[in-house]
Parts: sequence; C-alpha cells; structure tokens
Amino acid sequence: MIRPVRPLIRAVWRLVLWSFVVLAQMPAAQAHILCMKIDQLNSVTEGPIRRKIEEHLAARYAPVDAGIFELTEQYFIARSASSTCVDYSCRYLLLQFRDGNVEEKLAFAGTGWIWLFASPQETYQPQFRSLYSAFVVESPERAFVRIGLPRSSGPVSVEAWPSDAKIPRCSKSAN
Repeated sequence: MIRPVRPLIRAVWRLVLWSFVVLAQMPAAQAHILCMKIDQLNSVTEGPIRRKIEEHLAARYAPVDAGIFELTEQYFIARSASSTCVDYSCRYLLLQFRDGNVEEKLAFAGTGWIWLFASPQETYQPQFRSLYSAFVVESPERAFVRIGLPRSSGPVSVEAWPSDAKIPRCSKSAN
C-alpha cells in the first residue's frame, strides 16, 4: 500500500518544482500609475450617495455646490464647485460612504493632481491587518502625499513623500 503513494508524492514534488521554475522566470511586478486632475475622476452627479454627501456637507458647513468625485466604491473626494483655487491650492475632503453613512476621513490642500495606482490596486498592510488601496496627491508646495484607504476597517494612512519621489510627472495636456 505504501508503494502507490510514492509516485503521487513524486508527481506533487515535480509540480511544485516546476511552479517555482515558472515563477522565477516571470518579470517582477511593476506598478501602473495613472495621473490626472481630480476633476477628471468619475463625477457623482445624482443618486442616493450624492444626496447623502450633500446632506452631510450642508449640515456641517454652509450649503455649497460641491464637486463630488469617486475614488472607490466607498471613498469620495469633494470640493466646492464654485470656489476657485488660489495659487494652485484647493481644499478637498476625503469622504467615506459606508452602510448609508458619510464620514469625513481627511481634509487636505492640493494642486488638483492625483496619481492612482492601477496595479496593484490593493496591498496588505500587516500593521493594520487590512487591504489598502492608495493614491498620491500633490501639495501646494509641490511635495507628494500618499493616502492609503482601507478596504474594510482601519485608519486612513497618510505618508509624506519627497518632491523628488520616483513617480511619473503629469503632462500639462492632462488638464
């Protein structure tokens, strides 16, 4: 009875070794980064999410015509649609819409440029025990801020990146 098991074990070992050979030959994964203006993200123009966000903003601040842009299914960026940005500095709110509630996660100033990581879309953050998606915004001082968004629970993470960080520069034609 032991003899028939040995060919099975050999076959499994061959498969495991072959898998390692194939994986070793694959190129390293590279991040794909998209650069655009925040205003070019999908705009939330109507529906229950927009109504809830507008209600939240009106209750917390003066009623304002807000531009609301979708980052993920549960994260949105809002800014006043009627105000003009002074010296390339706009004020933004990062909002989370989950279980029918709107929660402000972060307020930030930026130039309006955003870098989205298309691949990998999410990475596991062991210190927070959650999957995170991330994006980068440019501050008015031309430094970069990486913002990590948890898929489920966990804090929004914020990390300063130096202005000479190795991320692609946005072309002015993306305006």
